[in-house]
Amino acid sequence: MALERLRALAALDPRLRPWCDELQTSYYTVEELSQHLRQYRERLDADPARLQAVEERLATLARLKRKYGATLADILAYREAIERELQEWEHREERLEALTAALEQQRRTLKSLAVTVSDKRRQAALRLQQAVQQVLQELNMAGATFHIACTLRRHPQGPFAVGSERVGLTAEGIDEVTYLFAPNPGQPPRPLARIASGGELSRVMLALKSLLAQEDQIPTLVFDEVDAGIGGQTANIVGEKLHRLARSHQILCITHLPQIASHADHHYHVAKQSDGERTTIRVRPLDFAARVEEIARMSGGTPITEATRKHAEELLTRHP
Repeated sequence: MALERLRALAALDPRLRPWCDELQTSYYTVEELSQHLRQYRERLDADPARLQAVEERLATLARLKRKYGATLADILAYREAIERELQEWEHREERLEALTAALEQQRRTLKSLAVTVSDKRRQAALRLQQAVQQVLQELNMAGATFHIACTLRRHPQGPFAVGSERVGLTAEGIDEVTYLFAPNPGQPPRPLARIASGGELSRVMLALKSLLAQEDQIPTLVFDEVDAGIGGQTANIVGEKLHRLARSHQILCITHLPQIASHADHHYHVAKQSDGERTTIRVRPLDFAARVEEIARMSGGTPITEATRKHAEELLTRHP
């Protein structure tokens, strides 16, 4: 034994006695640890079946993490979600009945709102129709007829029925709105875009825009040949309406009548030029003197006289 041999050497050499003491202490420590390990081994319950079960459970958890989430919390959250989905599926008939009832209620509400909007639209159309008709008389179109036709948008597969007919529904409602126009007495009104000439269409649009100026969001309006077929006092009325409309919109108006042109805030001269090979259009702004010349030319033609020039200046200063 190492301790006994060290003791024999220490008897011969006293310097080895401290080592002998240290070895003796280590011996007691190892002996104590050995006793603890024996006790631990005796208490240890080695169950191969239990070990296999734990390893299988760890492998299952690893597969679940790869498929349903990186953590156990993610896996449990997924489990709760599919449990809720399963419960909903098991009660699908009751859920379907509830959704069907809710859908039917929404359909009834939608129909009620659509019919209300349709009624209000017809009332507003009648008021607008009468107002436009009055303005057209002021624009020297007393013989013309303007009508707004509001008809149901019929559709065999429409979402609901109004009266005895099924109707289609869009974001604009269940109505189809058409502007109808007859330029002369005795003619049946027809769609405005098909029957009106350029000048008539411009004047109808002028009537509409002058009435709706405070409601629409269109920033710029263009009126081309709005003076076709008019003159004198009617032309002045058209000019006044255009000028009032210009307070809330930018108005571009192409005209040959001085009564209308004189109401403008700015004037541009448009001329066509050709050098024999190419034709170009030139547009240039006019200062006050040039405006006077152009209004005079429109009023009396050429040559421009002092009388026509003075009349032109009066028109411009009357409508600054």
